[in-house]
Amino acid sequence: MLVTNDYIYLVGYIQRNPRNYKVWVRVRLDGRLDTHFGKRGFITDMGPGFHVGAGNFHAVALHGNLKLLGAGSSPNQRFVAHATLESIDKDGGKDPDFNDGELVVTTIGLGSIWFDCAIQSDGRIVTCGKTGPEIEEMLVGRYLPSGRLDTGFGDHEGWTQFRLKDEVDNPVLALDSNDDVVVAGRYFDDLSAIPFVFRLKG
Repeated sequence: MLVTNDYIYLVGYIQRNPRNYKVWVRVRLDGRLDTHFGKRGFITDMGPGFHVGAGNFHAVALHGNLKLLGAGSSPNQRFVAHATLESIDKDGGKDPDFNDGELVVTTIGLGSIWFDCAIQSDGRIVTCGKTGPEIEEMLVGRYLPSGRLDTGFGDHEGWTQFRLKDEVDNPVLALDSNDDVVVAGRYFDDLSAIPFVFRLKG
């Protein structure tokens, strides 16, 4: 959920068996659905080449000149999830300044998901999520305002990843006053859920 001076924006998915479709929703501040946004208040778009379902947004942020950024995942034709970013303008139109208005799909390992995102003071986009065959790898990525990976971040691919003991569960992030990235979440150790927090500089 993202609350602005004028509207409330929601992201997630709509389930239409057997598929899920990523969705944007705009609600007025009084709680009424804004039917002037998209199709009766909803925008769903699986993007080119990603039509098999199970797409989902997990986070939304405001960036640029009142543009909306959604972070989540989209599957390929083999139902493998890939980390996904999408930007639209505040009225639901494509953002031509972000990857020419198209979905940004980042393939990391055997499948990957972005669970949260934030915008640094210079406009760069920071994300966190998970990957790995048993989703036990923690991920933090950074993108330029244009939607391209910031190859100066992490291992010069635009992301950094490291293994936790078991499955990473829904990590979130925040930025401190120096734009350092603080990530919190939990992972599973046998039957126990172990909380964690760490900070990345810059």
